[in-house]
Amino acid sequence: MKRKLTITALFFLCIQLMHVEAQWNLVHASISNTGVAFDENDNMYIIGQGDGLFLIENGTSVSLSDAPVNSDLTSFQINVDDIWVGGYGGGGKYNNGTWENFQAGTDIEGSAIYATSSKGNSTWLAMEMNCNLFLMT
Repeated sequence: MKRKLTITALFFLCIQLMHVEAQWNLVHASISNTGVAFDENDNMYIIGQGDGLFLIENGTSVSLSDAPVNSDLTSFQINVDDIWVGGYGGGGKYNNGTWENFQAGTDIEGSAIYATSSKGNSTWLAMEMNCNLFLMT
């Protein structure tokens, strides 16, 4: 009987030790967040459709979307110092407070950027009907 009580007590102790409650903290509220990434310094960035690009600092979101071609962002990629964003209507490159914009149909072929990928000095923009390559010189 004593052995049964010991095994039962150990069983419930193990269950209690395995049960860990996660604590979630809201750092950015948006209708449609579409991406999250970290740079090499562990800074966290979030994009959203209708909201644009945000840097998360000390648990608070700071908008970096004062000049992108659009705020309906669907994708982004961090490549060293540059943050490439894409969405409906075009995309852009953000670097230390400065935006370089690419208007869909004018600067780049296609209408919406669904994915971005960077490696070395090149960035690929996957778009409707095609894929564009941007080479940094």
